[in-house]
Amino acid sequence: MKIKQILMAVVFTAVLVGCGGTDPKEAGEKAGKEVCEKLKSGDFTQSDAEKFVKEQKASIDNQEDAAIWLKAYSAKVMDCMN
Repeated sequence: MKIKQILMAVVFTAVLVGCGGTDPKEAGEKAGKEVCEKLKSGDFTQSDAEKFVKEQKASIDNQEDAAIWLKAYSAKVMDCMN
């Protein structure tokens, strides 16, 4: 549970600072799938978190994109964890 809280903190931090230019929905789904797979395998590292934040920043241009990214990310993580 603590890992999920840390990941959500990373997500919100990156959303607040992020900027970029790729499709936010696609990027959110990709990030959600990657994070979930790493969590399930027990192989989520600090470098994974840093990569995750960099990719997120590149996919968000504005507040609307941030909301799209977060919705897609959350849906993919929830789907994968179930």
